[in-house]
Amino acid sequence: MTDAVSLIQQDHRVLEKLLHQLRDPDVDRVAVVEEVAARLAAHRHATEQVYPVLAGREAPAARIPDLGTAQERLAALRSSDPESDRFDEALREFGDAVAHHIQTEETEVLPAFAIDDDPEMLERAGATFDSGRLGELRVYGINDDAGTSGQ
Repeated sequence: MTDAVSLIQQDHRVLEKLLHQLRDPDVDRVAVVEEVAARLAAHRHATEQVYPVLAGREAPAARIPDLGTAQERLAALRSSDPESDRFDEALREFGDAVAHHIQTEETEVLPAFAIDDDPEMLERAGATFDSGRLGELRVYGINDDAGTSGQ
């Protein structure tokens, strides 16, 4: 098992790899977009479950970096023809929104959790994150043997 901070960061790396794959016009872009959508939903679901554990008595909802813009950009990406210039523009906009979320979470939120002096709590939060993420991915038909917990 890994702590929650490391698992969230690993989840980010998986999203970044998928976004990089989408830049390749020879890849099945529709399938990769659907996987990105599933993983983004799973990430959101899992962080919503784990932030209350990590944040303690603080207002956890206020600490979760917003994914609303990324969700809006994802809708535009999903509705774009993968062969069109619009797809590339939508991909850039979506990638920017995801990068903003990742930067905010990794530079403003996670560092405070990473220095917590309760490693057992971080491990429990990691288990909560991974369980929530994997459960949500199964809803989308993804069995994540090589996802964040396997990297």
